[in-house]
Amino acid sequence: MLRFKKSISCCLVSFLICVFVYGEEGVAFEGKSEIAQEILDLKNNDEDLKKRTNEIKTENVLCFLNRFDLEKFMENQEALSFYEKKNLRLFLIRISKLKHLLLTQKKAPKLFGLVSDLCKKLNISMPVIFLDEKSRSYNAMSFYSGEFSAIVLDESLVNILSQDELSAIIAHELAHIKFKHINKIKKIRKSTLLAGYSVGSFWGLALVNMFFNSRANTKNISKICFSLGAATGVINLAIYFKLLPWMWHKNEKQADSIAAKVTDAKSLICALKKIEQAFAEEDEYQYLIEYAKSNLEDGVVKKVLLKNIRSIANWRKKIKSVKNETHPSYEERFDNLEKEL
Repeated sequence: MLRFKKSISCCLVSFLICVFVYGEEGVAFEGKSEIAQEILDLKNNDEDLKKRTNEIKTENVLCFLNRFDLEKFMENQEALSFYEKKNLRLFLIRISKLKHLLLTQKKAPKLFGLVSDLCKKLNISMPVIFLDEKSRSYNAMSFYSGEFSAIVLDESLVNILSQDELSAIIAHELAHIKFKHINKIKKIRKSTLLAGYSVGSFWGLALVNMFFNSRANTKNISKICFSLGAATGVINLAIYFKLLPWMWHKNEKQADSIAAKVTDAKSLICALKKIEQAFAEEDEYQYLIEYAKSNLEDGVVKKVLLKNIRSIANWRKKIKSVKNETHPSYEERFDNLEKEL
């Protein structure tokens, strides 16, 4: 019975961590930019946005098809190569799963115009723009499949940045799309996966040879297989812990450099400083206490949260610090950007 209660408590703690990391409202900063005000007015005035149902998934796909006029384009199947069809299918699947708010030219003309101008400067096609209303990560991200791309902006990020600063952050994400940085990371990850399979194959072969082969040279063959497996394992660890972070940091530095040239290095530095400050000012422990008192009814969930409040706050900080593995430190980024001034 005691073990069962502990299991239930662990499950509830894990659930609360996920909710509090990914399901929060953005921090309101004074002095909203025009784009932030535009999005706020859109959310307040558009009745359709208040219906948070699965219909928004269909809307995402239809808006994408209409904007690129792909319905007419798809009439001539020969116009699409095999890889273009594959990329389009994967991209539509990806955006159909998003529950974020889709921003079109009609809904957010200022933001749409800003992104359009940056795309012209970088000579890339216009991405689909999404707004994550719930995240409190002060983050922007991009993804693509072939020539089809999208960017996702956290509302918390839009609320704390000026228009110039937001432009610099968006230019950074567009640089990731232009230089296909995700593809480089995928290649390294595939190599680690292949190396992992190789380790298992070598060691499996050694064990099979050791137990089922009665020849005199069995021990030598087994030693060779074990050695090859160990060597491959060391290489795999080096790739994962050294090469992969190096490539992440290289991509981020290149994206920073491109964004500084396309917009302004000062604006990007200011944007990064605001993001750093926003993270530093967050009091995880106090926030969780206030959230529990104002949003949770008395019961098991509230008791578990209050009992494990400090461990949950520490877990939230650890989860958010994972980004440091894929990004250079703020100080390093500031030093690199100051060279662009």
